[in-house]
Amino acid sequence: MSSLAFDTHRAVKALCEAGAAESLAEAFVETIGDAIGGNVATKADVAASEAALRADIAASEAALRADIAEVKTDLESHIDAVKADVDRVE
Repeated sequence: MSSLAFDTHRAVKALCEAGAAESLAEAFVETIGDAIGGNVATKADVAASEAALRADIAASEAALRADIAEVKTDLESHIDAVKADVDRVE
């Protein structure tokens, strides 16, 4: 994750101009900067997440296709057995 471009000096100045004490303004801006800075994703972060998700989807799709093929084979085997039973009965 990357930090957000945040002009702390400008924020402190604006708070002081609004009547906040400089020490309070600095503490507030630092706290807010820390809080939002750790929760910002870069384009690279999003791309990496997308690539991981696509890989997970591809793996799930491959596993699902293999499961479907196995069920199909099993079902065809059962159908053949039923046909053989029907032929014997006739």
